[in-house]
Amino acid sequence: MKKLVAICATALLLSPVALRAETDAELQLKLDQMTKELSEISKRLDATEKHTATDRIQFTGDLRVKADTLHYQDATWSPGVALDMQQFAADTFSGAFGLLDPATMQPLDPNSPIAGFMQQYPNHAMAFGTGVMTGTLPAVGYLSMLGLDMGVKPDKGDINNDIANTTRLRLNMKSKVANNVDFAGRL
Repeated sequence: MKKLVAICATALLLSPVALRAETDAELQLKLDQMTKELSEISKRLDATEKHTATDRIQFTGDLRVKADTLHYQDATWSPGVALDMQQFAADTFSGAFGLLDPATMQPLDPNSPIAGFMQQYPNHAMAFGTGVMTGTLPAVGYLSMLGLDMGVKPDKGDINNDIANTTRLRLNMKSKVANNVDFAGRL
């Protein structure tokens, strides 16, 4: 029995050497193959991760050009701005817009609002002054952007605009910031 136990113990001690059929060269070859496979997998994963990182933000654009025709019939339009002339005269002569020299009707302060009005619209200022001096200032007058039309009232007629072009440019940005957070913006 002692012999049997000794034989079994020896067999157990020598079994790793017996079971190891591969040499160090074979193991090195397997290690090189696994390293090569691991490097190929790493390259593929790097490309995928780079693609994922660059695809987190998406930029898109939208350009829309439109041409419309507009035709209005019997439209009431005014070539200027309606102004309460009596109130404007009262405010001007009370000094609310700046003081005027009574003899020359010129502003005393060149930086006052009335001086700016007279410099920018000299014809309007002259017509206003003439209306005040002659007593012909209407209760409501129209200051036209087209010229000096102190007494022009709104007109009724047809308005035609054969081509009204509109252009819209939109820049969009989308991003998935996290699993539960999305961002979308438009400029």
